[in-house]
Amino acid sequence: MEATTDLIFSTLKLVPALLTGLLVPLLAGLLFCIFSLMLLFFDASEPADLSPPPSSLLARLRRGWGPNGLQIGHYLCMVSGVMLAGLVAWWRPVLQY
Repeated sequence: MEATTDLIFSTLKLVPALLTGLLVPLLAGLLFCIFSLMLLFFDASEPADLSPPPSSLLARLRRGWGPNGLQIGHYLCMVSGVMLAGLVAWWRPVLQY
């Protein structure tokens, strides 16, 4: 009986570590991706720009690039949000004790 209660209490001690170590970074990355996708859909309503893409990355970020005038910066935001969430989840150990 004591072994069962010890197992239950040790499992309950893991819940806060799992919440902070896994769910918080994943939710932050998910919210970042949703926000970036919303920006993409707002820009997709603009008329198509079929001119050749600008040469510098800064000009691409300012002007937009692609058949629907989608901003490269929004793609970079999505990728960086997912990478940031992955890095936080990887660097922060789930079991901190």
